[in-house]
Amino acid sequence: MSPSADLEGWEALGQVAQAVPRPLDRLVLLQAADGSWDLTEELADIFGCSLPLLEDVRRKTSGDAATVRRAWATALALAFLETNADDTPDEWALLADKARQWLERCGVACPTGQPWIALARHVLARC
Repeated sequence: MSPSADLEGWEALGQVAQAVPRPLDRLVLLQAADGSWDLTEELADIFGCSLPLLEDVRRKTSGDAATVRRAWATALALAFLETNADDTPDEWALLADKARQWLERCGVACPTGQPWIALARHVLARC
């Protein structure tokens, strides 16, 4: 193989790598302006979980359904960042702060009585 063909192969590989966004980048794009996330198939895919598994916890929580869904999704996103993007906290620290503030203000309590993020870590560990 010629050196130029070898270089072309590396360039093509670099273009493919740039075309596939990191899970962190995909997660950032899904965050709402208020700091929350919504529980969607795309979010579940980022976590490597099935949406029905994630929705099971939401169904066991009382309160406004839309707010519960967003609180659970936000906790999952924060837990994911802490465990899967811990090598790049400078890239997501500010958006995580905004998410934590939203979660504290949303007015929906976790069904287990523990913090939402603790439950999210537990569930994501099973995915």
